[in-house]
Amino acid sequence: MKQTFFYLKNIANGFTCCGCDIRLLSILINKLMSHERKIEYLHKRQVIYRSLPTTDEPTQSYEWGWYYKDGTMQCFQLFATPNKINTLKSLRWHLFVLRYLNKNMGQEKFDAIAKFICNKSNGFTTFALRSSLIEFTIEDIGNREMTTQPPNKSRKVIFKPMCGLTKVEKLRIVGSVIGRSTVVTKDNIYDCMLSINEGNEKITITRIATMLSCNRKTIARNIGDELKNEIDTLNDVI
Repeated sequence: MKQTFFYLKNIANGFTCCGCDIRLLSILINKLMSHERKIEYLHKRQVIYRSLPTTDEPTQSYEWGWYYKDGTMQCFQLFATPNKINTLKSLRWHLFVLRYLNKNMGQEKFDAIAKFICNKSNGFTTFALRSSLIEFTIEDIGNREMTTQPPNKSRKVIFKPMCGLTKVEKLRIVGSVIGRSTVVTKDNIYDCMLSINEGNEKITITRIATMLSCNRKTIARNIGDELKNEIDTLNDVI
């Protein structure tokens, strides 16, 4: 698949992304603004914070997006939900991804962006950091090799930016596409969790089971402690 990076800018000049009209773009901007994070700071500086798979080929392509039977770890979608960064580990990962996606960004610009994100008052994090820890974290990220992709969770279903679907329609698609498999796996469960969360809904075993057309016991047997903890984290901000 052709490499695709995108960011939002120049609304007044009629900028469109992936062929979508300006009305859909405006809706997305308003939704992002409602998350109370100052995302416009990244837009004005043309910071890339989302990326579609670069070399992984989809099993099936649709008007709304792509399906990867074996999953892909090349999809990065930072700040796509109201969830804020709530741990230092998560903050370091977000900064690592930003540095990776913006390889040509100068160190001075990256430092300024990283400090902006680390500032709790700007709405990206739920906690405040000492200035010395912020400096240490930024310096550590800056010293890393950007040739290696940051660790990432596997995704099987990826929707195109501003595909125009409602959260109900997305959930129905994820359940339909992933539910074709007769085996319930952690990857399938995780994809359902993300889709439910992106629809601003509480993640429950019942909702996951409904999407995968199986019973609750099957989900409980396959979910594992890591995904249970992830559900708690995602639900905390809903």
